[in-house]
Amino acid sequence: MVTFPGFRVLADGSSVVLVTVSRKVAYQVLTTGHLVTVRLMGAYVDVQNNTNPLLTDLFPTPVRTIRLRPDKEGTSLVVELKQAATARERVVDLAGGSMVLELSFAAGRYPSPQAVGASTKLSIRSGSPPRRTGSRSR
Repeated sequence: MVTFPGFRVLADGSSVVLVTVSRKVAYQVLTTGHLVTVRLMGAYVDVQNNTNPLLTDLFPTPVRTIRLRPDKEGTSLVVELKQAATARERVVDLAGGSMVLELSFAAGRYPSPQAVGASTKLSIRSGSPPRRTGSRSR
């Protein structure tokens, strides 16, 4: 089973995309233009909500969105980038046979959402969670 994708920005400005899998699986990393796709063979997502995109475009990293995409052969971790960037992969074996797959991206100067064609701002109202407003063109 694949859990939701995770994301964090480290103190040095680099960023990490990660996903935990309940057992060790074979994987393949494919990079094409602004997409990094990790095929997790035989892995499945058991909670539909975990396939919703994780929006990271407001962070100063090359990562725009992260999403899990199940198919009949397994699950793909799809990372859409703001611009071409190199991902370093690493697998951490955990107790009980599970694993964490990490994709690391170096710190750098990455375009803001406005620079890549999005008009995005956050609107915060008292008593309500932040919500995204504006339009996005791709």
